[in-house]
Amino acid sequence: MRILCAITALLLTATSCISITSYRGIQYEVLRPAEYTLPSDIERILLVNTVEKQDSVDLVITVNGAQTVVRTTVNDSIGNFAVNTIADFINQSGYFEAVCDSSLHFTSREAVDNSRDICLREDVDAMVVLEKLSVTTPINISGFENNLWYVANLNSITEMTLRFVSRNGANRAFDTVRDTLRWSSDAETVESCIRKLPNYPQTVVACVDNTANGFALQLVPAWERVTRYIYADNNVKFANAFEWMKKDNWTEAQNIWGEIYAEKNTLNSARAAVNLAVSFDRQGDIENALQWCNNAIDKYNLLKNKATSEKTIAENLFKEMLERRKEIEKLDKQMYR
Repeated sequence: MRILCAITALLLTATSCISITSYRGIQYEVLRPAEYTLPSDIERILLVNTVEKQDSVDLVITVNGAQTVVRTTVNDSIGNFAVNTIADFINQSGYFEAVCDSSLHFTSREAVDNSRDICLREDVDAMVVLEKLSVTTPINISGFENNLWYVANLNSITEMTLRFVSRNGANRAFDTVRDTLRWSSDAETVESCIRKLPNYPQTVVACVDNTANGFALQLVPAWERVTRYIYADNNVKFANAFEWMKKDNWTEAQNIWGEIYAEKNTLNSARAAVNLAVSFDRQGDIENALQWCNNAIDKYNLLKNKATSEKTIAENLFKEMLERRKEIEKLDKQMYR
């Protein structure tokens, strides 16, 4: 299966960036590879919850410096929620198919030992087994009155341990995935913003959802919005190219930048080369992006340490393009399925 392609929409910011007034930040999406490259013959996996049921948990709440331990009931289906969340994320990506079956009940050892039979019976190529799931939720509250609070900070750590098991029985343990959810924001520090204390089930679901999605991102490639910087002002041609770019006419913008690059003004040539590198990166043409980064750096070197800040932009972009080249090599292997 191939990833369902999403046409990326360009988001242009109107503000100046990185203390160079003539540069503008632009945003577009790039496809990042998954951390793990699954074998190309794996097209359907089964997610299995083997976490033992838990009836209660101690929730530590600190109110104005005084600590209280509250024993609260736990939703024992949270493991099923976790694996379903992972499956939903994978299926939305279209990279391969993931299925869950809450009627299946195994211990972790049973799932691993009987992986071949389970995979054959469920018509899948591999399994991801949830072996451990825990959430710690210390909540610190100040300004607490009449069961409402003014300021709260919840720093929860969710720990999930999952094991990948292929049909032939070979298995490997993924690294433990940890994530942090902070249940606070600037708005919540304002006295007029009074909310009810989040209850434990809400907290657990939010933490597990966050962590499960983070794990799924390790299995499938995903789009990420990145910010790049282009030169846009102090020259009629640059301003004209920027207007074409805002209309999403990158071909016309590239033509103008090419004209500027061919002119005798070395600094403007360097700037135009950076813009061309960004435009090719947006198109996914990393080799051309790298070449134009090199062209820009060569031009800046001719200026003998003038425009040092702008040269740094080109050098940083070059480093990013080298990393993007590695990512694309990895993506090519992951897309071939």
